Amino acid sequence: MEKEKCLVLLKEDCIRKKLVGKVISMIEEVSLDIIAMKLVIPDRELIGRHYPDSEEWLKSAGNKKIENLKIRGLICDSDPVSIGKLIREELINHMSNKPIIAIVASGFNAISHLRKLAGTTEPIHADPSTIRGRFSTDSYELADSQGRPIENIIHVSDSLETSEREIKIWFPEFSR
Repeated sequence: MEKEKCLVLLKEDCIRKKLVGKVISMIEEVSLDIIAMKLVIPDRELIGRHYPDSEEWLKSAGNKKIENLKIRGLICDSDPVSIGKLIREELINHMSNKPIIAIVASGFNAISHLRKLAGTTEPIHADPSTIRGRFSTDSYELADSQGRPIENIIHVSDSLETSEREIKIWFPEFSR
């Protein structure tokens, strides 16, 4: 079995709340190695490559939003791809031109360890021992009411394929 590489992004809210050291410590405490790290102020193009304009990604994002609205008792009759396009544009606008710390972490089962450590995407429902549960109290409902994406401290690649694609975007020097 080989060590996996996983992209981690410490988002603007992590930096603004001065949590970078704490989050990095939590990553290191689970015996993962940080093999690359840099501060990036991404433009729209970089964020646009991170959040792909593919039907698969747009549909997935839209379906998650529709499911979240149903849980809250709200009805949405828009199609998932249209909703995904709105989510993607909101993310591009929100994350562009703001500082992000991009990290490549490495270790056995790195992706699954980091996904568990990060916690569920919606911090209000994340276990208090996770990064999101410990450092954010945001919810989809609050973010929607304020017209912004959820502030959940961290992004972690969700699969080996996604990680490879994302690392090439944020660390093009790795693909030389």
